[in-house]
Amino acid sequence: MSVRPRVSTWLIMAVAAGAAGCNKPRITVAGRVVSGGMPVAHATIRFTPDLDKGNDGPSVALRADDSGAFTSDRDRLVITAGENLVVVTVPVTGPQGDVGYRDHKFRTDIPAGGIINLIYDIPAKTPREK
Repeated sequence: MSVRPRVSTWLIMAVAAGAAGCNKPRITVAGRVVSGGMPVAHATIRFTPDLDKGNDGPSVALRADDSGAFTSDRDRLVITAGENLVVVTVPVTGPQGDVGYRDHKFRTDIPAGGIINLIYDIPAKTPREK
């Protein structure tokens, strides 16, 4: 059995997956993740078109830098305009110094021309931690 057919199959699948968002215009989505006005470094911001609102397209994950800033331009990703469900995953440090992650959910309406001033404000503590 040859490895070449498997590699070809994976290559075709990768090209097809990459082309799935090609018919949509690439718009810029950028902003910051903060908590109490302070930047939240290294958060992951995942945009998923809201199917219940008639919006369809691929989910896209962006990564915030040290200053909490993120942009779709960095990775040249296609984010679908319209209603999106957004999950911001932030690293949290436990009492023993162990690192975990917490998800925060938002809804965002992305305009057809893009948006560059999104702010996702993460609460300092969840109701259970107060």
